[in-house]
Amino acid sequence: MRLVSRITAIGIVSLFLVASSSLVAGRKGNSVIGERVSKAVNFDGRLWLLGSTLSEDRANGGLISLNLSNNSSEVHFNKDVIDIGVTDGSLWILQRSGDGTFVVSTLDGRKFREIARLNGLNDEQPIALINREGVVVLLSQSGINSLSREDGQWHFVKIQGKLRRGVQMAVASVANGRWIYLGYNMGEWGGGLQRVDLDTGVVSNIERRDKPGLCEGPLNSDCDPVTGLVVDSQNPGCVLASVGLSHIFMWQGRILQVCGETVTVVWSKPTTGGLDGKSDMTEPIFGLATASKGSFWAITPRALYRFSADRSFDKQYALPKLRSVSGIYLSTELPGAIVLRTDVSWAVSTSGYTPLIVPSD
Repeated sequence: MRLVSRITAIGIVSLFLVASSSLVAGRKGNSVIGERVSKAVNFDGRLWLLGSTLSEDRANGGLISLNLSNNSSEVHFNKDVIDIGVTDGSLWILQRSGDGTFVVSTLDGRKFREIARLNGLNDEQPIALINREGVVVLLSQSGINSLSREDGQWHFVKIQGKLRRGVQMAVASVANGRWIYLGYNMGEWGGGLQRVDLDTGVVSNIERRDKPGLCEGPLNSDCDPVTGLVVDSQNPGCVLASVGLSHIFMWQGRILQVCGETVTVVWSKPTTGGLDGKSDMTEPIFGLATASKGSFWAITPRALYRFSADRSFDKQYALPKLRSVSGIYLSTELPGAIVLRTDVSWAVSTSGYTPLIVPSD
């Protein structure tokens, strides 16, 4: 099925469609981040949105927040924000400063307060900000920098292996923060899943290819973009991962449970499509999010699905009509969830707009 996308002529058409559609989308949306939302979190009554650091037509890494009670917006940074996350009841951000150093800050009232600073990393940029039980950790392609609570100094562990890249990257931490899982979304070029031991720096590639074919899965880094990660609430040493791809009349998606390097298919939603409208496919899952009582959400282009803590299917909701708030299209109509759209996957596939899901409960 994915062999079609490997044919040179179709690949050229694909790249043309992606480039042109991205340019059109880049002229719309919010004045700071456009429509290429790479990450969204709900914190302190506001929806915080990070622009893609891969955008070419506007400042990279802008950060804005929306007050959904009165539809107001606030620009916090026009550029250079690398990552954002909520941990232990605090909002943290990682950004590049004007002198090339990297700064970790936390929201204090209405302003961000610096809590750590790291000098330049040999011209490379950290790719993730991690809070390891209160310890600030910056992950980069070459290593892991951890800020010691005892001496206030950065301690470095060299990466043993090679980390991948993606237009989006999902992170989930297990086993008291020693291991993190990294999910990469590179659209038609796959992405896959890796695990990193923060104590040793060892990188493990997580794969499951049941057959020898080109794109056999259910978890194949060459063909499967991982679009979301959450910790399995009933198995805290495991994570749940979503796979989602929409490209050239083809859909595929599934939810996986990953325990160590063991990959199990949890759920998929069969559908039909393709050029003839009759090909067997599955709905692409473009994100996972935690919900109340250990349950979780999964979102596709057709619906929002809720699952119980034991991973059994619970409820299905049709996607609501989105409204524009400061150029960001979203909805707060569904109980416990905020739905918004992004064109980030459009940069690496012919997906068009895809949905993002943010928990609101």
